[in-house]
Amino acid sequence: MGTFLALIGTLGFLAALVMLVVRFVTKRGWAYKRIAALAAAAVVVAIIGAALSPAGQKGYEAGLKGNPPIPSSEPKTSPSASPQGSSTAASSEPSPPSKIEKITVEKSNDSSQPKQEPTAEALEQAAKKELGRRLKYVLAHSLLDDPNKKNVEVHFRAGSELRKAMLSDCADVFERVFSTGIPIQEAVAFVYWDVVDSQGNKSEQVVMKVYLKGETAEKINWRNINRYQFDRVADDIWEIPALRQ
Repeated sequence: MGTFLALIGTLGFLAALVMLVVRFVTKRGWAYKRIAALAAAAVVVAIIGAALSPAGQKGYEAGLKGNPPIPSSEPKTSPSASPQGSSTAASSEPSPPSKIEKITVEKSNDSSQPKQEPTAEALEQAAKKELGRRLKYVLAHSLLDDPNKKNVEVHFRAGSELRKAMLSDCADVFERVFSTGIPIQEAVAFVYWDVVDSQGNKSEQVVMKVYLKGETAEKINWRNINRYQFDRVADDIWEIPALRQ
């Protein structure tokens, strides 16, 4: 019944529009008031028919019950996926960042701890104070059985071609090196000087090697020794035959 009334109302409204156009063009037919009354009546019938139709009744009942809940766009969380003892809402919230603590290691002032030993640079500076520009280089080798102890090599050019002057240079540089406090097992002084071979060619070569052990250096009174005769104090000495003449 409602659908039929809606159809009648719609047809009546269309007929009113046609009559209005004919009246406007030909100046004949029903008066404007009667056409307007017909159109209004058709609209009322169409509204009543739409309200009585099945689709209209379902919409009316749905309006009485209220609007359905809007589905959430957030994904549902399965209860089995959340930790035991926590709610679904709690599991969806991001966990707070963990606190990172900065650990500072303070240096101890305990005098019983061993101090850091000087490097080979300290040995080089000590030898350079005595020899100046005559110093070539210094090498420091750590022992395999005791890395704290060193074997030291001091390479330098002699200040004179005289044997006693070379021995004095060795005594002076040994005193400087052993006074650094570095644990030295043995120190070797390599003394360079110009040598002329049988063909008359001159070249700078090692003409003397003087060896001094750490235990021997500890017994030396550097103020009173005869530096020109340091070969009598050293543990070992090598020299070219020309220096012995």
